[in-house]
Amino acid sequence: MFDIDKILIPYWRLTRGQTLGVQGIVIQDEREILLVRHSYLRGWHLPGSGVERHENLEQALGRELLEETGLAIKGKPKLHGIFSNFEWAKGDHIAVYIVNDWERIHAGTSRLEILEQ
Repeated sequence: MFDIDKILIPYWRLTRGQTLGVQGIVIQDEREILLVRHSYLRGWHLPGSGVERHENLEQALGRELLEETGLAIKGKPKLHGIFSNFEWAKGDHIAVYIVNDWERIHAGTSRLEILEQ
């Protein structure tokens, strides 16, 4: 496991004035929430990542959920809120969605990025 703070964060600060990410609170059976363990971060986290230039928030969420977990969003996700994470960078923002309507398509394709879910 490499130290993300020493490698990626200085790069992001130099190349991006602001960053926008998206994460999903994927709910199963009204009581379970999907978490993932990344290869580059410690602990368990909500699935998601950065929004690409050609994507809107919901497109980025759908792409990331499919890549990381193999889940496809079936219904419209509900925006929970937009939050800032100034611990990493002064312009870091993340949109968090609640995903109740989904289906598993495959096991996920980001095996180098996602260790467990």
